[in-house]
Order: sequence, then structure tokens, then C-alpha cells
Amino acid sequence: MPTVKDPTTLTNPITISARLDRLPPSSYLRGMVALISLGGWFEFYDLFMAGYVSLGFIKAGIFTATTRGLFDWTGFASFIASGFAGMFIGTLLFSGISDRYGRKKTFIYSLFCHSIATLVMAFQSSPVAIDLWRFIAGVGIGVQLITSHAFISEITPKESRGHYIAFSQFISYCSVPVAAFAAYILIPRTILGLDGWRWLVMIGAIGAPIFLLVQSKLPESPRWYAAHGRTEEAEVGTVRMEVAARASLGRDLPPPEPGRDQVLEDGSWCEIWSRGYAERTIMLVLFNIFQTVAVYGFASWVPVLLTQQGVPFVHSLEYTFWIAILNPFGPLIAMTYADVLERKWQIVALALAIAVFGTVFAQMRNPRDLCGFRDCRIVERLRHGRCLRFYRRFNGHCRYGDRDSGAKDFWGISRSSLPLNIVRNLPI
Repeated sequence: MPTVKDPTTLTNPITISARLDRLPPSSYLRGMVALISLGGWFEFYDLFMAGYVSLGFIKAGIFTATTRGLFDWTGFASFIASGFAGMFIGTLLFSGISDRYGRKKTFIYSLFCHSIATLVMAFQSSPVAIDLWRFIAGVGIGVQLITSHAFISEITPKESRGHYIAFSQFISYCSVPVAAFAAYILIPRTILGLDGWRWLVMIGAIGAPIFLLVQSKLPESPRWYAAHGRTEEAEVGTVRMEVAARASLGRDLPPPEPGRDQVLEDGSWCEIWSRGYAERTIMLVLFNIFQTVAVYGFASWVPVLLTQQGVPFVHSLEYTFWIAILNPFGPLIAMTYADVLERKWQIVALALAIAVFGTVFAQMRNPRDLCGFRDCRIVERLRHGRCLRFYRRFNGHCRYGDRDSGAKDFWGISRSSLPLNIVRNLPI
């Protein structure tokens, strides 16, 4: 584990954290969050593309809609499980490296891991090969999920952090209707001798090259520099952000309040299970397991579910597009209240709404009613908001030096819900 740093060696009494926390909302900060969210756009595209590509796999005869057993590699459930298994490994084993090596560097490398594996997967034709490369892509996604949230949390002021995370989620969730529409256009067709599902997958692989063109505009987190005792880099990064924010606003910045920077502290994995943390740890783990099944697990099965209900192939893709189109509106709404109401009660209220709407949704049989009610449910529960508020709560649950290491345990264990995503399809 990293060694403890004396806070008096980090900065003057006006600390890096205090200087960043006094930054008012500006187009510069939104631009930086948007750059990080560009990687998140492709991350969410890949997560939700899994459901839409299912019909392409089934149409090509690579996977079957139903699964004969828990380890049946020819069932589409194995593809879903491979992705979740990769995220499980990525979050538990590799996410902590951003605490040690930096947010920006880890973010870029994980994005490249995901993009390269996804591109290779697009040219595979056997279930085992597709599952293998999906697993590797999942490792990259798992690391990226943790790193991007920590990155945004550290470059934004604490008083408006919820707003910026909601803004990031809005950009990321814009990829969902894009993936659904691309599936509707591409999957029924063969283009240049390649099945449409391959083109759908390749779109998700272009994230790393695009981000490489703009990554020079994104600085490393000054808080991360300060926490590691790299005061000169922290000062340079903070001054750069202050100058840019001042230029964006056209006026001087408010004075910072004296305070102390967050520093690295020794800790252990067992500490989150100690008497002071165990109850909160169990609650957060259970919450994340169920939200993973409800959000990503359900989204992965919607197209197959509709076809199993007798909806024609092409109509299933059309219906899933209309289901997906409202996804970005949840984050957009949450931007208005994410920093106003207490996180705990936001989570409780939305969880109850999800339970009610989910129960009613499960009773419906008509495909058009399924689509229409699903849209209402997306708006009601603001599912992005639930995730961002959850993340902010376990950020406070972990000490700074173990922020990504702690986050990886919660997110990683939630990805252990992958057996449920197989069992739920025995048979669908």
C-alpha cells in the first residue's frame, strides 16, 4: 500500500483541494468532464450494445437464444457472462492501479484495452473466441468504470460534483439510443461482405483512437498529484485549471478557504469489513449486485425477450430503439437536483420507484405496452442518478489513498452477479 504523506509537505495552507473546490461552474470544467465522458460514451455503448448484438449473433447462427446449461458456450448467456466476468476481474484486480499510477494514464490504457479487444472480437466466428475477447474487453471496461468516476470527482468542486457527474452520465447515456439505432440499421444487413453485427461491434472499438487525438487537452488530477507528494505537478495543474476557468468566466475566481489536502493512508481490504464499516459495506455490495442485474442484465435481454414474445426480428430492434431513446433524459433531470437533496434519500426514493415500476413491468405481455411502460420506467427511476449518487456515497466510505481500491471491491463484487444472468435464461 502507498506510504503516508505528511500534509505539511504537500502545499501551503491554501491547499490544492481548496483551490479546486472554489472553482465556479464554467464551460472549461464542463469541457474537461466532457473529454472524460467521451471515453464513457464508448464504454456505455459497449455495455448496452451487448443486448442489441444478440439478434445478430442468433441470426448468424453463432449463439442460440436459450441456454441448455450453466456452462453452455453456445447460448447467448455465455456472451453476457463473459463481459461481466471481465468486469469482475478488471475491477477487483486492476482498478487500484489508478491510485498508484494516475487517473489519466490508467484511463487511457484501459480504453485501449477495451477498444483493441472489441475490434478483434468483431472478426471472430466461434462462440468461444467471441466470449474470450468479450472477457478481455470487459477487463478494460471494469477498470475504466472506476477510473472515470474517480477522475471526474477529483477535478470538479465538491459543491457541484453531483451536477458534473450527472452531466457525464448524460453524455455517456447518449450512446444507448445510438447503439440501438445502429443495430436497427446494421444487423439486418450485410455490408462489404461482413454481417451487420460486426459493424455494430466495430463502432465501439473506435473510442481509443478518437480519445488519443484529444487526450493532450486533459490534465492529470491535481488532487492525485498532491496526495502523492508531487507538489510541483499539482501546482502546475491547478494553475492551469484556474487560468482556464478565469478565462472562461471572464472574471476573477472567488478566494479559496484554507484547508488540508487529502493524503494517502495505509489501509487494508479487511478494514472495510471491520466493525465501523461492515454494515455499510454489505449494504453497498448488495445494492450494486441488484442494480447490475436490473440495469445491465435486463438491458442485455430485451431484444431476445421481445422475439421470444413473438415480435418479428426487425420490429424487435425497432422497439428497443424506442425503449433506449429516453435513456439520456434521466441524467439531464438529475443535473438539476443532484447537489440539492441528500444522496441517501435520493437512493432510497429511486430504489422504491424502481421496485414498483419493475413489478408492474414484469406483468405486461403486449410488446407495445412493454416498450411504452419501459420508457416511463426509465424516466421515473433516473437510473443513472441512482448509480452516480451511489458512487459518491462509497467515495466517502473509502479513504483517499484507497478510493479506487475500495471502489473496485464494491463494483467488482456486483459483477459477480453474472451467474444470475445465465440462470435467468434457463430457458428464457
